[in-house]
Amino acid sequence: ERFRELYGYWDDVKVPRCCSPLTRKKVLVQEWVDGVKGPWEGEAATNMVRIGLRCSVDQLMHTGLFHADPHRGNLLKTPDGKLAFLDFGMMA
Repeated sequence: ERFRELYGYWDDVKVPRCCSPLTRKKVLVQEWVDGVKGPWEGEAATNMVRIGLRCSVDQLMHTGLFHADPHRGNLLKTPDGKLAFLDFGMMA
């Protein structure tokens, strides 16, 4: 929920809500996010990388809360062009 508080308001970032009643110590349940895994092509690819870099640098330099597992299974391009971050099991 902390990552959502920090980045959920960004216009080009999507952070799904946590479903707390179903979440347990070893299972994180979040709202469904429609999207496409990378690699993306063309201008969309450039834009997703730009958003990801800006968000990652902000995590490291400003907030100190870092999504430590940003691979193609945890990042989606949503139909409205946002970069969705998923799976917050590895945060630093």
